[in-house]
Amino acid sequence: MINEIILESALVLASTATYTLADGRPSTTLLCRGTVEIENIKLFGLISIFPGDDLLIGVELLKRLNKKFILDFPNNKIEFI
Repeated sequence: MINEIILESALVLASTATYTLADGRPSTTLLCRGTVEIENIKLFGLISIFPGDDLLIGVELLKRLNKKFILDFPNNKIEFI
């Protein structure tokens, strides 16, 4: 499944990394070079690919977007301002 995501997304494998999850467990992920597009802004960089259906947005990506990020749990909404 992960290999299919990499191939279909035209990502280029760069390395691997190990992160510590919020619950303290380590998680090893693939790091690929690729482009992310959010609100017509394209950013090239490393993208972490890991099993599961969750999407994680890193602090570095938020800084590079130069926008405010709002996560509204009660309304199930995400905004970039």
